[in-house]
Amino acid sequence: MTTKKRIAGKIIVMLCVLVFAAQAGCAKPQDAGRQQKTQQEQQKTVSGDNQQQAATGENAETITADTATREMELASAKTPAVKKEEKKTSGTTPVDKENETMKKSPVEQVLRLHEPAPPLELIDIDGNPVSASDFKGKPIVLSFWDVKCNLCIEQMKTLQSEMKKKNARAQLIMVSPGRKFKEKKEDPDPTEEDHRKTQLKAVEMIKKSGLDAVVAFDTEFKTISAFRARGVPFNVLIDAAGSLQAAGRLLPLQKINTMTFADMVVDVAKGGDVPTCELYDHSIPDNYKDMIGKAVPAFKAPDYNNEEQSPTFYKNFSRLLIVFWSPACPHCRAELPRLELYNREFAEADNMKIVGIISLPERENAGKYEEVAHQLINVFGISFPMVPDYGQKIQDPYNIKGVPTSFIVDRDGIVKKVFSGEFLFTAEMLHCAIEEIDAGKKDG
Repeated sequence: MTTKKRIAGKIIVMLCVLVFAAQAGCAKPQDAGRQQKTQQEQQKTVSGDNQQQAATGENAETITADTATREMELASAKTPAVKKEEKKTSGTTPVDKENETMKKSPVEQVLRLHEPAPPLELIDIDGNPVSASDFKGKPIVLSFWDVKCNLCIEQMKTLQSEMKKKNARAQLIMVSPGRKFKEKKEDPDPTEEDHRKTQLKAVEMIKKSGLDAVVAFDTEFKTISAFRARGVPFNVLIDAAGSLQAAGRLLPLQKINTMTFADMVVDVAKGGDVPTCELYDHSIPDNYKDMIGKAVPAFKAPDYNNEEQSPTFYKNFSRLLIVFWSPACPHCRAELPRLELYNREFAEADNMKIVGIISLPERENAGKYEEVAHQLINVFGISFPMVPDYGQKIQDPYNIKGVPTSFIVDRDGIVKKVFSGEFLFTAEMLHCAIEEIDAGKKDG
């Protein structure tokens, strides 16, 4: 990646921190602190209507305009505290590492199922490198966890028990940052000795658990960033050839569609593949169920190329994906290159056009937001139209409660599917949605 793009990426991150709670609201990851709940509470968190959010580690947050405005003011007032939270002893954050290590374009770096997994850049307790080549010929299960997450260990014990029952073998690697972080502002900065104690504690916990696992640490957050592991437990399945088969907040005995994560591991261990659409979320968010099967709300507005955009222009011509997002939303930032990947590789075959709707304040107050929006569009190489929605007038009839939120509209102008939140495998998910619609299956 060019120096110019790295600098632009860092500017974007800084501005996103400053305006994190934009007026449209933003999808945000499930709180990693949830690992301190009981196992029963954890199971509830990642079940039911939240299957796909659980699978990706992301949730859509419901935010009213008034609440968002207040939160934005608070975020601006507390910027130092927010930055403190992200600061690590090494002086870099996961996002910094993600930007610094980019050698490919953002679209090329999007996680893809059944494609080569990102390299593992980990170390063991003695500082020796741990990489996928160490386990050549074996499927790998990466389980991202933290020493405060007892559930993470219990879930992996369940997984290994299921594997043993079915005589399936895969290498389990328990990955943690191996860092001690501040819990309160007034806490002293962690020392290298504190970090070392955290690593030794992790090794001891895995040893006492009886897990047959390699304990590894991602002290520079390279692997955590590469797999976008936001929260724990977060599990990744890589086959013996090094291809990514599954990733997300996947619990061993929880079905996503027809398979549990344990089923996936067993199948891959025996030479099979996880079907692409197994990670596809069939559900419709509650906020939007009333819109399914109805005409898409109309609008007409110019995009940034000064060309008029309207759902009616695509009627009887193609399907339409309308994507609502905000330049102040980190999860929208993550979704944009995934949407661009879909546009380049699947949209034509799916007869789909994409229009982005940028949630902005009134024009006179939109300056800094539009600056970030243009940076994102340029850095990510977005090739589909972007419509500025000053004062959020376009989004109001869509009942948008959080972004990113996307609507699939058919050739007749009827809403067929709604997605809300950030997804790891957006391109594949959209393609699976079209296959489902074409097959005449019931949505939701």
